[in-house]
Amino acid sequence: MPLTSRHRFTHRALLGLAVCFGAALALPAQAQLYAREAPPNSAFIRAFNNTANTGVGVKIGEQTEPPLLSYAASAYLFREPGDVVLKVGPHEKTVKLEANHFYTAVETSNGIVMFELSGVLNRLKSMIAIFNLMPATAVGLKTADGKATVFETVAPGTSAQREINPLKLSLGLFNGPTKLTDVPPVALDRGKVFSLFVSGSEAYPVMIWNED
Repeated sequence: MPLTSRHRFTHRALLGLAVCFGAALALPAQAQLYAREAPPNSAFIRAFNNTANTGVGVKIGEQTEPPLLSYAASAYLFREPGDVVLKVGPHEKTVKLEANHFYTAVETSNGIVMFELSGVLNRLKSMIAIFNLMPATAVGLKTADGKATVFETVAPGTSAQREINPLKLSLGLFNGPTKLTDVPPVALDRGKVFSLFVSGSEAYPVMIWNED
């Protein structure tokens, strides 16, 4: 059936909507991963409860977050760069936030430990961030067979990040050449960040994935 003027208008309108929808999908991945209303040059911060205690309270500046379960992370909040007072569980700490940085305040039995990441995610890839919360063991992240390395060595009390292609991988946690255990499976998606929190001990590791 030939297109009438009305049909042609509707067709153009649908094409326009499709273009707009495509443009929305092409927005920077960071705008989708974190608060979309965040002003440019914001800082982002969250908390992680690295204890077996449940109901751990979180307050970031004046913002009170829902209590955290054991070994669980809060959502990221955006803040203006500058000093902010953190209260996680029974501990309190003042930290200085920088623009376009991503902070994780980890609650431990000894106080709050800060981790900092930065960088812009390529929306065609996935990003893995690893947080080594083991007190005395350096860890690496490799494919389960040990043939391909994601992270060679992450020292105790440090974090690292890298972009990878969103493949379906079977991963293992290593200490040097020694495989400690298999890592729980995770489905990596394009334009998303996945945090692996490694806690516990070398003999009994605790591993938690969090989709940021």
